[in-house]
Amino acid sequence: MMSLTGAAQGSTARLLVVDDDASIRRALVQALTESGYAVREASTFAEAKRLLQLDPPDLLITDVRLQEFNGLQLVLLSQAVSPNTRAIVMTGYSDPVIEGEARRYGADYISKPFEHDALLAMVAEKLNIQNRQRRWPRKSLTAPVHARVVDVAIRIVDVSYGGFRFEASAPPWPELTKIFDIEFAEPGFSIGAEPVWMLQQRETSAPVLGGASIVDADPHVTDVWRQFVDRVAAEA
Repeated sequence: MMSLTGAAQGSTARLLVVDDDASIRRALVQALTESGYAVREASTFAEAKRLLQLDPPDLLITDVRLQEFNGLQLVLLSQAVSPNTRAIVMTGYSDPVIEGEARRYGADYISKPFEHDALLAMVAEKLNIQNRQRRWPRKSLTAPVHARVVDVAIRIVDVSYGGFRFEASAPPWPELTKIFDIEFAEPGFSIGAEPVWMLQQRETSAPVLGGASIVDADPHVTDVWRQFVDRVAAEA
């Protein structure tokens, strides 16, 4: 039975816990789940990367040492995929350099061993900051929404009043370095957007992932966009 005492107000916050030590990972997952959070777990860098790209969490909690990989790489990846995702870095080794790097990337830092209550307090604070700073909550879509950018077909992954995330098929992909138009066949309108981030994966057949913010100066067009966001989110 889940307790909702630790969950974010209005909805259950989604967390991703990454640690290659099974006993530590499972204990954290249990403590966080019992506090009301929706928790997924990963034991490897590759699995965590897949989950981050598939459905970015509200908060990433990762160990620094993941075999030959570094948890800070996951923090950077999470920021690229979803700038709203917060992060907490765990380590069993006291290292001022790593701590400084974690904080430079906007992540909190906690040393092992630690009491679960200390981590839970840190989680609650990170999510409270996130909720205060997220001006336009993103809305995930279950039904596909298709559009075009510079004659390239894209699929919208999620939307908000301020922007959207999308994926496109493998290259060729136009370089988006300035404001561009995104065109929707249904309901038949286009709107100006500006690229925020792009992620081209190493696998040549993997889709290109990206995010953009709405920058159209025409208030009528932005009103149409907001109506579109409300509609597609309600249908999801």
